[in-house]
Amino acid sequence: MITFSFNTWNQSAAWGLAPTLPGQITAAANAGFDFVGLDVPSLRSHEQRGLDPKRIRELLDEAAISCYELVPLVIGTEESAESLDDVVRLAPILGARQVLTVVRAPVSPALVSSLRAAVRRLADLGVSTAVEFLPRSPLDSIAATRRLLDAVDDRALTMVVDSWHFFAGPSTWSDLEDLPPHQLGFVQFSDRQRADDDDPVTQYRHHRLLPGEGVDDLPAFARTVATYASEVTVSVEVLSQDWRTRPAADFARACAASTRPFWTTDD
Repeated sequence: MITFSFNTWNQSAAWGLAPTLPGQITAAANAGFDFVGLDVPSLRSHEQRGLDPKRIRELLDEAAISCYELVPLVIGTEESAESLDDVVRLAPILGARQVLTVVRAPVSPALVSSLRAAVRRLADLGVSTAVEFLPRSPLDSIAATRRLLDAVDDRALTMVVDSWHFFAGPSTWSDLEDLPPHQLGFVQFSDRQRADDDDPVTQYRHHRLLPGEGVDDLPAFARTVATYASEVTVSVEVLSQDWRTRPAADFARACAASTRPFWTTDD
């Protein structure tokens, strides 16, 4: 079964915006999403303004939608311990199923040990951890991420396969086809503009397109994942400066309408 999550990172307080999670939760529910992915910077910003995580959970319950992913846990920086404390505190309150993790340092025995400890700490709460690969990062591909998963050696750790990063990086179709189902946590989905001279980090943070608007072979991507993942959650993560200035309801509807056809079959 394919389920869909609306990722709030595009309108995150991480971009210097005022937090808008209540409106985004309502928009996601009204657009027919099964889940919403909540971002930690916005949760912290709301908390500083008097809207605590327990009230966010109440808003989720009132909208009849649940939190799938909590974003992000950062590993490999001086702030990693604080980041882990945040997700350990927030995930149970919000009912998150997964914590998306990004690695900000080269893989080393110390990093593997830190990640393993974080995975266990979250697993004890019933929360899984999924690590994401990104272009120009220490983890830039499916293959590199599989090596990290093998080193950590904990079934509670999986990977996020983001279509944007898959097409922009060195991962191959064989890498995607050969990914063991138990190592796939969930999918992120968006489209890319035609390649140009712009920094790919700027591109993936600010200039993604709705699925079907760009150049990526998203039908093949979705078919490949669906062949071995009978159950997968597709988190729609369209990071776009243009959409940040538009109403959350319009954005959520556009994300849902553009994504679902790629994952709908006639079976």
